[in-house]
Amino acid sequence: MNHFEIREIPVKGRAMIATKGLAAGVVIFEEEPFVSSQFSWNTTHGYASCYHCMRPLETVQENVRRLASDPHVEVPLPQYDPTTARAAQFTQCERCEVRYCSEDCLMEAQKRYVFTTSDAYKTLMVIMGTHSQGIATSVQAQWVNKVTDLPLPDAERAQLVTVIDNLYTKMGEFLNNEGSGLYLLQSKINHSCVPNACSTFPYSNDIVVLKALSPILEGEEICISYLDDCQLERSRHSRHKVLRENCIFGCQCPKCRAQASDPDVASDKKDDDKMNDYEDDDNIE
Repeated sequence: MNHFEIREIPVKGRAMIATKGLAAGVVIFEEEPFVSSQFSWNTTHGYASCYHCMRPLETVQENVRRLASDPHVEVPLPQYDPTTARAAQFTQCERCEVRYCSEDCLMEAQKRYVFTTSDAYKTLMVIMGTHSQGIATSVQAQWVNKVTDLPLPDAERAQLVTVIDNLYTKMGEFLNNEGSGLYLLQSKINHSCVPNACSTFPYSNDIVVLKALSPILEGEEICISYLDDCQLERSRHSRHKVLRENCIFGCQCPKCRAQASDPDVASDKKDDDKMNDYEDDDNIE
């Protein structure tokens, strides 16, 4: 049973409202996308992932060696590799040789996309351009989460942390298989610069899990942030500039109202340069 409902509220229109109190950390809902798509640079960088749900298809060892450009890197504790247990289920389309993590994903992809008209598919992509949620999957991140939860002695834990840090250093910055999805429920959640919920992808596929960041009262609106952590720390002027240009609205959340009298200037030139870089990337996508 869901503990929220979608209501029409003044100014904002549709909003997700809690129908009971929710504790911090509680899962509010899980949802599969109506449609999703990987970004083209995944193929360019050699990522192997399910063409439907974006689940990684390479082992953590293969992933680390490829990203580090070092065929001799050894990843410890391979028994906690999340890909190994699923490898027997991997399959591919006989016609186009596109790979999937299971027969279920292959059949679902064919049902949703292969028999969809080109005009309908184009319409979906346009809608995704303004209402989609970013998706990131990583076999390496899954492995890290598993091994860091192990009950290890302090000395072994410290050694493992050092190994993980070294692996991240070797692998560079482009760690995730990335894409975007259109979620019929999640897309109804409004933005706030002080969000009380966040979208997560704990299963390393395209299933989004909404979690409460802080206690949410009955009758309170559930909000996420459309900005990343870095952008949230910037000035009201800078945040509004990103939101107007990318989301076509101005924010009136408690943080923005409290900063309404602040000067209409960017946080600093360096931040503005970074923001312009993000905007250039968004325009390319």
